[in-house]
Order: sequence, then C-alpha cells, then structure tokens
Amino acid sequence: MADVVAREEIFFLDIVEVLFIVVFMYIRKNVKKEKGKTYTSHALVESVRTPKGPRQKLVCTLGDLRPQAGNTPR
Repeated sequence: MADVVAREEIFFLDIVEVLFIVVFMYIRKNVKKEKGKTYTSHALVESVRTPKGPRQKLVCTLGDLRPQAGNTPR
C-alpha cells in the first residue's frame, strides 16, 4: 500500500511541475535608420527568467513582415 501512495505522490508532483512550466514568446519589431532610410525587421523572442532577472532569448529572425508589392494575391 505504501508503494502505491509513493507512486501517486510522484505522479502528482510531475503534473504540478509541468503546470508551472510556461513559455512566453513574442514578436519584437526592430527599426534601424541608416543614411536617411528606415529598415524594419522582426524577430521571435522568448522571455527567460535567470538568477540575474528576466532576459530575452532570440529564437529566430523573421525579416520584414510587410506584404511585398509583387507578391499580393489576385
């Protein structure tokens, strides 16, 4: 009987640990001005907690997300 209770407690702890794992991701807009022109790009960023405080981890760059003139659907 004690073996069954121990297994149930371990299973319960695993579920609780999984419930506290939350991933925060967002799209960051980057604007760069160079020689009078404005360039815009986007990046997928994950927010990570560290002992030194929250940090942002770059997952991938997405480039310019604006629709292009030649690629519009008809």
